[in-house]
Amino acid sequence: MNLSDQLGQFAAMCFEADRPDYDARRLKLFHDEGNSRVLLIRLCIAVALMILTLFIQTHVFLWYVVLILAALAAGADYFASAVICITERNYFNGSVCVALAMVLAWISGNPLDAAAFIVLYRIVTMLIGYVTDRTAESMRAAVGSDLNASTDLLAPDWLKWITPCCMILAVVVFFLRLLVFRGGYSESMRSAASVLVIANTASLVIARALTWYCAIGGAYRCGVMVRSVRALQKLLQTRAVVLDDSSITDADLPTVSAIKSAKLNSDLLLKLAAHAESQSESRTARAIIAAYPDDINPSLIEKTLDIPDNGVESYVNGLRICVGTRELMILKGITIPDEDITDDYSVYVSVADKYAGKLILKEGKSADTDAAMHAFRKHGIDSLTVLSGAQNDSVASIARDLKAEKLYAKLTAEEKETLLTDLQAARPREESILYIQRASVSHPKHSPADLDVCMISPENSGQFDADLLVLKDDLALVPDMLDAARWAENLCVEAFGIGAIVKILLVALALFGVTTMWFNIVLDGAALLTTLLLSIRAYMFDQPHKLLQDYLPKKS
Repeated sequence: MNLSDQLGQFAAMCFEADRPDYDARRLKLFHDEGNSRVLLIRLCIAVALMILTLFIQTHVFLWYVVLILAALAAGADYFASAVICITERNYFNGSVCVALAMVLAWISGNPLDAAAFIVLYRIVTMLIGYVTDRTAESMRAAVGSDLNASTDLLAPDWLKWITPCCMILAVVVFFLRLLVFRGGYSESMRSAASVLVIANTASLVIARALTWYCAIGGAYRCGVMVRSVRALQKLLQTRAVVLDDSSITDADLPTVSAIKSAKLNSDLLLKLAAHAESQSESRTARAIIAAYPDDINPSLIEKTLDIPDNGVESYVNGLRICVGTRELMILKGITIPDEDITDDYSVYVSVADKYAGKLILKEGKSADTDAAMHAFRKHGIDSLTVLSGAQNDSVASIARDLKAEKLYAKLTAEEKETLLTDLQAARPREESILYIQRASVSHPKHSPADLDVCMISPENSGQFDADLLVLKDDLALVPDMLDAARWAENLCVEAFGIGAIVKILLVALALFGVTTMWFNIVLDGAALLTTLLLSIRAYMFDQPHKLLQDYLPKKS
């Protein structure tokens, strides 16, 4: 193994505790227990050496040697990582900042500050890793082992500019301290090094990842399985909702709302239709049978032929009776009067090859629909579309009642896919479409919409590939997830604000020369630990959504 490979292996150890994006999918900072133990042993040695320096201050040469050994024990992998990054022209890596800050501290005559900094830096990052891992484990234990959502959370694009900006800021602080505040070269370099140590972006990233993970755990606890952090984040961009008709219609059978016949009385027409449909399992047949108040007499039924998607042909007491769609009447050569041809949910009946009348059915609206639609509108949804596979306008009245902007009826499964593709293409790139199905029996792949929602039972969750699986029969849980996503994002903004304020404060203190490297890393780490603890609030998204300001004393 050449020197470059050895440096690479050694440098990789520094990522065990300090790089939140190293294994972000599992949200785990310590992913190799063996290396973690090695790092802990190294830190124990480094702390022991730092304590030893207190007793050998009079032996200057030995004191320097022990400090160097302490720094190498705690951070030799950072120096190795910095060398590799510089040779690969990756000058803005966090390890370069750490190594450069230590070098500046040594040059400025503050070796104790440099050694104390790297030891405290590694201890703080180990604490951060421990808190993060334990929180994730506690979340999985709280919601059960079924929580296997991917934490594929990408850091914002602007985050890559933090480290180079801090490097530039360190140069600015050096010259301001030297020229404006009349500090010496040593003091100016120490101030610049203090700025470099806060270039680490961990305090701006880890709390964000943990917040979204906690939000996914809270969602699962309340009955919604979210497949990934990205799916939850896409809810923030949702401005349009597309509903399959099964999502808004009552799961129970439709009702017979009217019977129209110019030749037979209503009771007789209903009796004939119910007996003709008695051997069919279709939803329409079961609705007609349920509307018939008496018992079906099987002895009257001689033969029944089920015609898929159209109706039935049956012989009842010697009469040929057809019950079904307009297409069935055309197929059997039955003429329907013009005044009876409508697009509502009509079932036509013929007796002995003569048109006898029709039954008008009405779909019921599911009990949770109104509350869910109101919540959607409240969360800024500007487009509501209903897709129906029914061969009539059975859901038209429901769509109008919901004030849906668009209704597409009589669609096949393929036509729904095509329409979803067109609707998605018509929206701006930064906006998402949310497609909701309630009565889905299989969902082998995602729809063309950005986000899919299926409402299923928990035991069937493994058969679906939707982004969100609602495990309780409550449509209102879907807009609740929009609320949860917005709250999680607010918590992330809050965490970023805390981290940014602390970093600005530390820069100001460094400019005035009243801070040290080790103090900066302790305060920066304390801010990060605070935001990590605050991020756990995302788990309780069904509780009052409190931000940090809600915990502060109120002015009277």
